[in-house]
Amino acid sequence: MGDEAVSPINHISEVEDFDEELLNDLKAALEPFSLEDPMITIYTVPDPIRNVDSDAYGSRYMTLAVDTTYDLDLIRGDETVRSHALRHLHSILTRNPALSLNDYLLAMNELKDQIKSCHYIDITIDFQRLVWVVINSCFIVDVLLMFYEGRLTASVDSTCASIYFQYMWIDFLLVENQQPFFVLEKVFDLAVVDKSKYPSLVDIALFFFDHFVERDLQKPVMESKSIHHLLHLVHHQLLPSDPLQSFNLKLQPSRKLFFNKVKDAIPLHHSPPPPLLESSQTKQLFITKPIPSAKRLEEVGIKFKKRDGTGFLNVCFDNRKGVLEIPRLYVHSNTKILLRNLIAWEQCHPAAGAYFTGYAIFMDYIVNTDKDIEILVQSGIIEHSLGTDDDVAAVFNGLSTNLVHTGLEDEFLPYICKELNKYCHNHYNIWWAKLMADYFSNPWTTISIGAAIILLILTFTQTFFSAYSYFRPP
Repeated sequence: MGDEAVSPINHISEVEDFDEELLNDLKAALEPFSLEDPMITIYTVPDPIRNVDSDAYGSRYMTLAVDTTYDLDLIRGDETVRSHALRHLHSILTRNPALSLNDYLLAMNELKDQIKSCHYIDITIDFQRLVWVVINSCFIVDVLLMFYEGRLTASVDSTCASIYFQYMWIDFLLVENQQPFFVLEKVFDLAVVDKSKYPSLVDIALFFFDHFVERDLQKPVMESKSIHHLLHLVHHQLLPSDPLQSFNLKLQPSRKLFFNKVKDAIPLHHSPPPPLLESSQTKQLFITKPIPSAKRLEEVGIKFKKRDGTGFLNVCFDNRKGVLEIPRLYVHSNTKILLRNLIAWEQCHPAAGAYFTGYAIFMDYIVNTDKDIEILVQSGIIEHSLGTDDDVAAVFNGLSTNLVHTGLEDEFLPYICKELNKYCHNHYNIWWAKLMADYFSNPWTTISIGAAIILLILTFTQTFFSAYSYFRPP
């Protein structure tokens, strides 16, 4: 007897154990991904990154995240924090007497779909969350305005002269605390009646952060329509004016031509993406090999030098002279938090590039102990207000843990690491460094060797003329 024919399945409902409810749930879950041009810019820090240093991503003063779990009080913290937030909300409302709290709520309600689309996780902008958006955005904008006006003092708000003030600015730059910049601009437009008395909100924000973070003041400022949030603004402005110049100076002519082509294609008002190869070229991924610590690099003859200008990416290595130039970095109590959140933003948002990621991996490589920090401090590369060099080393140690960095061979990190490793494995460089360390490490040794050479020359000269006079008497 032949096998029984298997009837074809013509409808999904005919599949064994068909679950229509499960299918509908799956289709509903896929709907957000069908949207054109998704504008996701606000993220929750992934657990592998958060677990390395969870304290770096949590609010120290006030939670500003729209997607947070909150209670009916809306403000996390004690009565002082709650009073502080409401004080700034009231300040915003008094700037334009023609508008009430209802007007701000209605304005945010019109933007709720855009606000929702900015978040990586699915959130519902209900009325309670709408109130949360208004309180937080008014708080941020009023702090920026009052700081610009010179009125953010203890006479206006007693907390501004306390430790809370230094907590506020770093809270504004946490990945999970971000408010869409268009929300902040809407509050600014509603609150400020006479726009002629103020620059743009972008300039006001930069004026605020310039008191806490060093940046290249000559770099063109981003257009407001290109800014996702305050962290994005600061991230972009901290990059050097030319993100490729850091290692373009020492490249071969063919590489210089390649980078000049790439540089011309990068618009200044956007966070510059990683360099793209021409369509005719193959994208070569390069695995970054670790480099020795600063102490070991110094032992093989590499000299450390502070590089003029600002910008974390301006690291340059001259393999002919063995000079590694790194821009000055002032390390304070919030440096690690700032770096980790800049890096987390890059790890979550691919279009942001991997500039601080590369910098973090590089610094984690060269800094292991306080001896490495001592070298960087003596070179003027690092200045700090922390207790000891060990405390500074702790800022960089583990900074690159669980980070993903795969790039082209011609990008910043792979290029620098490749050239440094090549220099370290050159036997001539090792021999020369050992010679200098053993015989020319201090002036007395140098003088002794010089005197010995002079004595040897004089002895040789005397012997030569003695022999010459013997064989060729006058």
